[in-house]
Amino acid sequence: MHNSASNSDTADRMKVISSSGGNAGLAVTTVARNIPQMDVSVIVPETTKPLVVEKLRSLGAEVTIHGKNWNAADALARQWVDDAKKSGGGAVYVSPYDNP
Repeated sequence: MHNSASNSDTADRMKVISSSGGNAGLAVTTVARNIPQMDVSVIVPETTKPLVVEKLRSLGAEVTIHGKNWNAADALARQWVDDAKKSGGGAVYVSPYDNP
């Protein structure tokens, strides 16, 4: 995530977007809250436990519940990043699996 933020063209606030069923979203949110000027959105599938959604929100994440599985949530996360880039906004996709 630090690599993604360092490579961003955004000068002001940074938006990171990730998809998760739980743990990866908690990790992204925990890191993002400790980096000044960073906002985080986590898209989770409908199968995510309410306790996890509540915890993500309490840590400062904007949480969107979307789709019946992680693949659907991930597709929306990637679409949001693409849309933000097309509109000139700064957003970075943070994979729950890979280090870019």
